[in-house]
This record gives sequence, structure tokens and C-alpha cells, in this order.
Amino acid sequence: MSNKRVWLLVFVSAALCGAAVAQTPTTAPAGVPRSALQKLEGLFSRPDLSLSRTEQRDQFIKQMLDVITVGENIEKQYPEAENLYEARRHMLRAAAFLATGDRSGKAHNRLIAVARRIAGSSAAPAEKVEADFYVTLNALRPPGAKPPGENDAETVKAIQAYDARYAETPAAAVGKVHALYLALNTQQRQLVMDLVKELETKYADNEEVRSVLRRLGRSPDVGQPFAAELTKLDGTKVTLPGDLKGKVVVVDFWATWCDPCVAEIPHMRELYGKYKDKNVEFVGISLDRAGQKEELKEFVEQRKMSWIHTYSGMFWNDPTVQKYGVESIPSIWVVGKDGRVVSTNARGALQETIERALRAGA
Repeated sequence: MSNKRVWLLVFVSAALCGAAVAQTPTTAPAGVPRSALQKLEGLFSRPDLSLSRTEQRDQFIKQMLDVITVGENIEKQYPEAENLYEARRHMLRAAAFLATGDRSGKAHNRLIAVARRIAGSSAAPAEKVEADFYVTLNALRPPGAKPPGENDAETVKAIQAYDARYAETPAAAVGKVHALYLALNTQQRQLVMDLVKELETKYADNEEVRSVLRRLGRSPDVGQPFAAELTKLDGTKVTLPGDLKGKVVVVDFWATWCDPCVAEIPHMRELYGKYKDKNVEFVGISLDRAGQKEELKEFVEQRKMSWIHTYSGMFWNDPTVQKYGVESIPSIWVVGKDGRVVSTNARGALQETIERALRAGA
């Protein structure tokens, strides 16, 4: 199991601003000026999309190196600032990106140095939890080192200590997730199972926890309400579960460019014909790219897909896709008459799942 992925960066577009020099109060340490923090945020802007992928990556690497340089200058200028953690948060993101795939060890060492400064500071637990993760993982399994033995007592103890540092804080759920990452990276399988169970029983209402559980093949959404605000191809709205409450709803995340999705259409059409008069409705949530609404309409009409179709024009940024962590398509869900999820993986057993949902709502 590889280290926690650090490629999933949130690119924040902001104007690059020069760092204004604040007058240092005589009674309290100066805070890091907002303009200086905006400069750091601006360095996370998406690279020029007209460049090749290699050129974009090179440009972004340069931007991340600039984040480190600007951040270090802020640390020197405002060493006692109460909001210094905000600058260091950006530095940690940049250092984590630069450490990805680093073979020299230089970028990794930089990451750990930044993480240690955050973890050893007086910042709030929510600001320290990820930095502490990197420091702890580095101690348990340095780069290039083999994982400790399974159920290694000292490793388990260290991970439990990490978890305990955040257990009674607002960062408890995030701390539990990072403890799970530590257990996965050190291959402590029994502890992994214990932590997954805790996440499912105590923190399943936390969106980050739910996202992690989905990636692990769990089903945290089953039994939970399915809620979505969708726009049909004719521009009218459909709200779930409200507008279809009392019906079994098949929710199909798909796209016209997805060959496996297209291959499912005859089966979907057959089942829709069989169940549309039996209190069952189908709702397609299209992930077709922005500006393809008319092509989507034509596609649906030609293939006689006569159920409800919705489209946001936001591709993978569709709000419902983001909310429910859909990472691949086709993804076929079934929602019961009560508006709660019956299955998040009904493809291959859709008819059986529909029948089960109908029986449950009888």
C-alpha cells in the first residue's frame, strides 16, 4: 500500500498580490498580512492549459517551489504570528506535491521539516492533524524502508497514540482517517479493520469519512437518504427524494462517451419497460462535458431512452457526483420508496435489486 495520495490538490484561483508590509504593533506580534497569504493561494492557480501536460507539470512544480520560498520568507518575517499556520498549511500542500515521486530524498526531507514545524506549533488540532500524520508516518516507515511486521506492537501503539491526540478535539474524525492511513501504510491489518469499524459506527455522517470508506469498497451510503437537486434536459428541476418519494428509483451515473455505459443501454431500456408501470422510475445523471446538451438530447432520443435524464454541464464536478464520491462510470444506484439508498453497486444485478427494493417498500 503506497503512502497517502497527495496528488488530489485543490487548485485555488486567486490574484497574485505583493505582500504588503504591516506595521508591527508594540503590544502583540504582527499577524501574517492577508495579502501575503493571497500570494501563496495564487500560486496554486491552474497552469496554462494551452501547454502540454509535461509543460503544465513543470510550470506547477515551479509554482510549488515558489510557495515554499514565499512561505519561508513569511516565517522569517512573522515568526510569532498567530496565523502563521495559514502560510504553513500552503507550504505543506506544496511540499507534499513536490515529494510525490521524489527519488533524491530532498523533497521528502523538506516535507517532513515543514510538517514538524506545524506539528510542534501551537496551532489548533485541525491545523496540525495532517502534518502530524507525515511526521508519524516518517517515523514508522521512512522512505525505502520495509513495513514493520503485521500486528507489530510498537507500531500499533504509535498509531493509537496519534489517534488519541485528536480523539477529543474537533479534528477527531479527520484524525481517525489519518490513523487509518497510518495503519494501511504500515500494513497493520487488524488495526485497519478496527479503525474502519470505528469510522463506520461513529463518523459515517462525516463526508471525508464516507469518501474514504467508499474507496475501501465499503457502502456507507446504503440505508442513508439519497438527496439531489437535478436539472432535466428540458430545463425543469427534479428533487430527490421529494419528487419521486414512494417510488423505487434507479439512479444511473453515465455519459455518452463511456463505452460500458452505452453497452448497458439495451438492458436498461428493457428493465425500464418492464418496471415503469410498477412504481419504479429511472433517473440518468449525465457526465457529458459542458456544451454537449444538444448532442445528449439527440443521443437519448435516438436510443429511445424514455426515462428521466439530467445534466449539469459540469462533467466530473457535477454536485451529485461530488457529494456521493462517484469515481467511475457506469455507476448504478437503487433508492427505495422511502428515499434511502438500497444499493450503490447494482450493475450486474439490477433486476434483483429492483425486486428487493419493491418488496422492502411493500
